[in-house]
Amino acid sequence: MWLELFFMCKSKLLRKEDPVTINLRKTIAMFVVAILLVCVFSVGFNQLLGWRYVAHARVNTAQAAPTQLGPWNHSITFPDGVPVGGWANLTLFSNGAYNFSGHFHVSGALSYDTAIVWAVKSSDGSVYLFTHSGRVHGTFESGSRDDNWNDAGTNPALAAGWTTITKRWSYRSSARVDMAIGPLIDDVKSVIGAAGAVIAIV
Repeated sequence: MWLELFFMCKSKLLRKEDPVTINLRKTIAMFVVAILLVCVFSVGFNQLLGWRYVAHARVNTAQAAPTQLGPWNHSITFPDGVPVGGWANLTLFSNGAYNFSGHFHVSGALSYDTAIVWAVKSSDGSVYLFTHSGRVHGTFESGSRDDNWNDAGTNPALAAGWTTITKRWSYRSSARVDMAIGPLIDDVKSVIGAAGAVIAIV
């Protein structure tokens, strides 16, 4: 039985078909292939668009505005043998809270006025200023050799500008001795390139 079926199929395959039938079969085969390709392409294209959308959403979620920036650290040393050094830290929070702290210390005989300005620039060009000024007392003057500060508080301007701050930020911190705070502020604003509002936080 199986042999009979085999020889029947073989004889049909070997049977010569007329050109019209062959062309018709080719046309039908090409039509079927074309339909399959269209279906596959449509499904694949939709899946591709869906993946791009999901990936884009994931990227946006991963890059959501953080609730905190910092703490940023600044180690303070002066050239030309000035015996004053120290550090400063700045941390910002999305609710407008901040912490600006630091320390100056003098190890020599002379006393010095100290000043530091920390400027944070947001993506819209606004600059947020954090400043401190004090004095360290050397051997020849009574008083502490240390100038410590820890300014913490909340400012609505930080909360209002948080989106533009976290979108793209930069900062510059500059410390000086025996220099008034006003010219130091002007110097830092010039270097960082203030192009919008200048907001004094502390």
